This record gives sequence, C-alpha cells and structure tokens, in this order.
Amino acid sequence: MDLAESLALSRQAGDLREVGVVLCNLAYGEMGAGELASARTHLAESLRITRELKDLDGVVVNTFNLGLVEYLDGSMDTAASLFAESLDLARRWFIRANIGYGMLGLAMTRGGPAEADRSARLHGAADEALEALGESTAAVERQLRDADRERLRAAMGADAFEAGYAAGRALTTEEAIQLALGGESHASGTSDEDSG
Repeated sequence: MDLAESLALSRQAGDLREVGVVLCNLAYGEMGAGELASARTHLAESLRITRELKDLDGVVVNTFNLGLVEYLDGSMDTAASLFAESLDLARRWFIRANIGYGMLGLAMTRGGPAEADRSARLHGAADEALEALGESTAAVERQLRDADRERLRAAMGADAFEAGYAAGRALTTEEAIQLALGGESHASGTSDEDSG
C-alpha cells in the first residue's frame, strides 16, 4: 500500500511533519472503509504530532477527523465535543475553511427532535461558509451530510427544513459560530452569549 510505505519511509527519515500528514491521510481512507479503530489510532498519533509541531491547521483537521470517527462509531456526544473544539480552534486561529467543516459536524450531531431546526440552520451556514471560500466537501463528509439532510427533511418536513436551511445561509459567520457552539443566533440577530 502506497500510504503504508510512505509512512514507513517518513518514519525512517525522521520527518515528523510528513509522518503526521501521512497518518491523517491513512486514517481518512480507513474511515471511508469503516476501519474505525485504526483510523482513531492513526489520527490520535497525527494529532499528537501536530500539537508538538504547533501545526495549527493540522490540529484543527485532526480534531475534526477524530470527530468524524466518533460520529461514524455512534458516539455522538464525543463527536460533538470534538467538532466544537475544531470549530472553536478554527475560529480563534482564523482557519476559515475549517469553520465550515466544524459547523457541518455540529449540524449532524445536534439534530435531535428538539434541535432539528438548529441543525437545518447549521447545514445552511456550513454550506455558505464553504461555498464562500470555493471549498467542496470531501467524499466522507458529503455522504454523511447528505444522509443527515435526508433524515432532517423526513423529521421536519421538506418545507421546514428548507426554511431553516435558508435562514442558516443568511447568518453572518459570527452568528453561525454562536449558533453552532451553543448560542441561539437567528438571521435577525445574535445571542447575548459569548462563544468563548
């Protein structure tokens, strides 16, 4: 396997940054194949490396990807915590593309019956944030996003979902972040709560 060989060579060369990148890429493929235990192990090591190297983008990406692993494994509370951490770090470190991904993760994990409208708004806000940067979602995220939207449409009704989605697209970035991290932002204004 090419990534396994690349990982071995990077370890031999002592190139810690490349080891972290290859581990993340390897884990992403494992996620897609349903190999969650090994994906979790590889991402945890990659996250440790990116923290050690103070690679801010790597920390945000690895934290989000660990959230995906937990989401796929059915650990919604852990996934939501990791997505919130990734979003908060992306906000604080001005890593704009990952703000959209963090909102998407939280849209998928905060979608219980009482929070369906909030999730629909977060889906809209995530799309707005990613499209504004010309970002398109990768295969795993796209598949999970589409399945979650179908779940929400079935639960809420198509009209209610579309109304919430449109309201989310109308939020400012800061309003959407507050909504994602716990505040009750709406298109017409923001919450009094500070997102941290």
